[in-house]
Amino acid sequence: METGSGLLFSAAEIREKGGLYAAKPLDPASYAGILDKPSAVKSASVELVFSVGGDLSTVRPRQEVWRKLCPGATQDCGKGRSIILNARASAELDLECARCGGIFSAEFTEPFDEVYEDTVESIDVRGPALEAVALMAPMKPLCAAGCKGLCPVCGCDLNRMTCGCKAEPGAPEETEKTSSFMALKRFKEKKDKK
Repeated sequence: METGSGLLFSAAEIREKGGLYAAKPLDPASYAGILDKPSAVKSASVELVFSVGGDLSTVRPRQEVWRKLCPGATQDCGKGRSIILNARASAELDLECARCGGIFSAEFTEPFDEVYEDTVESIDVRGPALEAVALMAPMKPLCAAGCKGLCPVCGCDLNRMTCGCKAEPGAPEETEKTSSFMALKRFKEKKDKK
């Protein structure tokens, strides 16, 4: 029996059926604030495969889905009446490019699994699903592998236009406009001259 958000399941019902398959859309509003702004969850869903005990291939009627979700699963990964959850969260995220600062959308998938002891009466998948979505965003999101970023001199988006700025020969890439450390360097140089 599913209740509430559709992500709370009865362990007794899962054991009685010998497993359970469920695919659920997730409300993007419930994921507000898990990513740094301006990034956001546009849409999300989760596929859940519950199995009981050690034989993970008995989840019916979706054995082909099980093999697709968990290709490396073994037959003997649980004992007794424990419930094993193998799942996959999918989401479309709006992210900010680490090079040019542009906003772009990308789709990601994150697998997760849990084992619930025989004494559990209900299984709430909201927490693990939230964690999986939170882990999807890459540490350095790029709008494209070949993103040129911003000009270090004038700050224009080099993907959209060529600015014509020239770096001085032999000068470091960073300028006063792009690095506050350049001011510290000049301060140190002045102090060393005294």
